[in-house]
Amino acid sequence: MFSSPGNALNELRNALESLMDHLQVARKIRDTRKPLSSETQPLRKLSLHERIERLPKEHAGYKSLLLAQKWIGNAGTHGDPIKRDDVLDGYKLLEHVLDGIFSLHPMATNINENKAPQSISREREATLSLFRESETYTK
Repeated sequence: MFSSPGNALNELRNALESLMDHLQVARKIRDTRKPLSSETQPLRKLSLHERIERLPKEHAGYKSLLLAQKWIGNAGTHGDPIKRDDVLDGYKLLEHVLDGIFSLHPMATNINENKAPQSISREREATLSLFRESETYTK
């Protein structure tokens, strides 16, 4: 990552494109700037900026963070002088966005509390539940 900060930021930009795909934000739209019927209007590729602007409403609060990452990523893509801190800033922003969109904290909390993967925790809970049920029948 730090041997080539520009490439790292270019990959950050690629990650944003992949995130837009995952969130089902269109890559192309009909080019309404051309005065043709809707069936014959050619498709045009949306820029990353346009895709971010088209985020679904439930994720609209992340637009400014995603745009900031896009600007950082652009600097890496276009060969601007990049510092280590620029890379860290970009990835901190990405981490915050991914954490918010995918809400992984509850899963991590569960794993940490049980000191085990969730599948093991569920099995333990099922076993304890059966044990509790059997105790109520023996009383």
